[in-house]
Amino acid sequence: MVSPKSFHAVSFATGVYAGVFGAGIGILLVALLRLKYPEDLQIAFVKIQARFVEFLLVLTAVAMHFLHGNLVAAIWIPWSVGALIGGYVGGIVLKKLGTMSPQVQKALLYASFVLAFVFAGCKFLESL
Repeated sequence: MVSPKSFHAVSFATGVYAGVFGAGIGILLVALLRLKYPEDLQIAFVKIQARFVEFLLVLTAVAMHFLHGNLVAAIWIPWSVGALIGGYVGGIVLKKLGTMSPQVQKALLYASFVLAFVFAGCKFLESL
């Protein structure tokens, strides 16, 4: 178990990282929250909390970039529409996932990681 003081310090550092870079923040948030909620029954709970924190971090970073004139609408509009659809579907899936056994939750989480790595690997090999 991690102390509250350590958890808050690492949370602050993660927020700074998210605001500057943002890359991989979802995985970092899940790992950080799993320190606080390590029980297997809480995997779906941790995932939704991580998504909400990620949303707040991204919203804050986007607001700052908007104020500095760094946004290009032709880039962010299609991604935003995709994110809305993905968030809707993800909400439905996570609600159902929370009722499944910890083993099934873990298996689905690992399967999604494998799928992401396979997709990324294929795209990498395409670029060679």
